[in-house]
Amino acid sequence: VQGYSTATTSLTVGLNEIAGKWLHILTVDRAGNESTVTHMYFDTQAHLGALDLTVQDAETLKGLEGAAYQLTAAETITHPDDPAVILHNAGDVIAEVTSGADGTALVDGLWPGAYTLTQTMPRTGYVADSSPHSITCAGEPATLILSCERQTGRLTLMLADGQTTRPLSGG
Repeated sequence: VQGYSTATTSLTVGLNEIAGKWLHILTVDRAGNESTVTHMYFDTQAHLGALDLTVQDAETLKGLEGAAYQLTAAETITHPDDPAVILHNAGDVIAEVTSGADGTALVDGLWPGAYTLTQTMPRTGYVADSSPHSITCAGEPATLILSCERQTGRLTLMLADGQTTRPLSGG
């Protein structure tokens, strides 16, 4: 084994990831004999959740493409198996997403914790959503459906004389 010294009582020579979950650690003693084989199971996928976002027209309920959002950590998020390991600090940007043609967006790989979703750009022709949306992820997908109102306005037409620009009256 390269790098093995007689001053060392054992040496870890292998660390292999198997199927994303199992770790095989082989320890060799000074004589070069295998002394310990340890299997450790880390199922990180069991802890991860997702946000399934749908953005829709408030009247027609049809999906709206092109609305942009930012997801931030609402609190300090720590590893579920070791709270001393900080994964995200409060305020960290976790993801930026834009709704697709069907009005949906997915943010996966979320650790358990509290998050805030904020609109960064509304769909053209729709009122901006200034409300932050709180999401709690507990390892299961969280679903959020946001309904957006169309922008409305008032148009006033005035008929005026072309030379004097005075308003014309009449019916």
